[in-house]
Amino acid sequence: MNISKLFLIIFCFLIFGCKDKKINSVNIDTNIDIVLVNSSGANLIEQNEISDSNIKVYYLINGKKELYFKGNLDYPRGYAIVKDSENRNIFRLYPNDNQETPITLIEFPNSDIDTIQCDFNKSGSSTICTQVSYNDVIKWNKTGDQYEKSRTFTITKNL
Repeated sequence: MNISKLFLIIFCFLIFGCKDKKINSVNIDTNIDIVLVNSSGANLIEQNEISDSNIKVYYLINGKKELYFKGNLDYPRGYAIVKDSENRNIFRLYPNDNQETPITLIEFPNSDIDTIQCDFNKSGSSTICTQVSYNDVIKWNKTGDQYEKSRTFTITKNL
């Protein structure tokens, strides 16, 4: 009789101890892909005019320009040089998404500092980029006919 009571108690613990746990998914979708070309349309990265070592990314935090570096991340300087689906070398930026009006500054060699401003939809533990402005010109947004999963646009730089 004691064994049956023990099984009943264990069974009750198993049944009532299991609760539906809501799993919160995390979706961070913020990167921006930029094709950098000269006035002739040649890819500046493939021409070795821009390289991984001569770009600086700053986050504007409380009105101050701060060089971005997080040594524990895969891309500690806030960007990467990667190949896109067309096998072009592109500049992939991981912009500032931690401010009310997040601004990211990019310093390419022999060039003025460029400004990237993004709008984000933050919901729960997800952050999704909905609009990208480059030097105060909207280059990409999530609404209407322009929506694509990939936030890719071309910038002409004369270095």
